[in-house]
Amino acid sequence: MVTAMGAEASAEGLPAEQRARVLIDRQLADAGWAVQDRKDPNLFAGPGVAVREVVMKPGHGRADYLLYVDRRAVGVIEAKPQGTTLSGVEWQSAMYADGLPDAIAKRAVTIEGRLPFVVEANGSETHFTNGYDPDARARRLFCIPRPGTLAKVIRDAETDPERPTWRAKVRDLPDLETTALRPAQITAIEGIEQSLAEQLPQVQGHTAGRWGAGSRRIVSYQIWASRFQPLEPH
Repeated sequence: MVTAMGAEASAEGLPAEQRARVLIDRQLADAGWAVQDRKDPNLFAGPGVAVREVVMKPGHGRADYLLYVDRRAVGVIEAKPQGTTLSGVEWQSAMYADGLPDAIAKRAVTIEGRLPFVVEANGSETHFTNGYDPDARARRLFCIPRPGTLAKVIRDAETDPERPTWRAKVRDLPDLETTALRPAQITAIEGIEQSLAEQLPQVQGHTAGRWGAGSRRIVSYQIWASRFQPLEPH
């Protein structure tokens, strides 16, 4: 088995684009994906299959990787050379996401005709868009999501289409039970929940930071016990 360090070593000396492909292949394999060429794909090779260089419908180019979960197309990866800034290439991967050929689209998971999961990667960075999120946008991840992770996202979305993801759920929380809370705790929780609902990059840590460590622990516990725990199935 080639380790991540071994993949980096084998990529040394290659042009930036080829080096990125070697690293992305390794990252996919480490995450549980079976990486295959488009000429002879085997969608039964595992729960997750990543097929290289898939030709999309006319005008939509060629996807660097098409992701299959349980033999259904669910997402694409746009691979870029190492060092490329990923924040400016979402348009390209989005073009692939809604450009499925008819034969693939028949057995694909889509949202209004578009694949839900879009990834940009350069071997060093990974950006991921979950199309089930409200106001979906690219977010930086430490690694490419595992097939089982994407399968769970799809199951959750099919079970609760109105609130398919965690980010959707925090926009529709039940009323806060304030009986056992002090005014400062209510203010902190409401401020954090507003930040979560608006998907701000930094959840209002300064709000809770106005009080000591003990208060912050109480606020954290109250958020979990009063708000998020009921969202989990028992």
